[in-house]
Amino acid sequence: MNWVEELRCAFVRLDGGEAVQVGFAQHDGFEGELGQDFNEFAEEIGGLSPGPLSREERHRLRNRLAGILAAVHVLGSGEGAAPNGNELAKLAEAAKRIDARLCEDNG
Repeated sequence: MNWVEELRCAFVRLDGGEAVQVGFAQHDGFEGELGQDFNEFAEEIGGLSPGPLSREERHRLRNRLAGILAAVHVLGSGEGAAPNGNELAKLAEAAKRIDARLCEDNG
């Protein structure tokens, strides 16, 4: 499984309420940094108390998600074994579901 597919699956599982981490966070370079950012984001989502999010929490989490997606874009447009557009589109769709859920928590 490549990093794009692993990240997409992790977003889906996170949206389903599971505690999740990506293994490519152990890699060197930008890919590993992306994995670490995702793992921190997932841990923060999992550690939220039940109930509505504050405006600040929503804003912080949505900014972290936007940063992750920006890094995906940079990695996806790089040279070499870049993922295909279909894989990236599936990943973006999974991330959008998380973003929508963050928006819904307080309307």
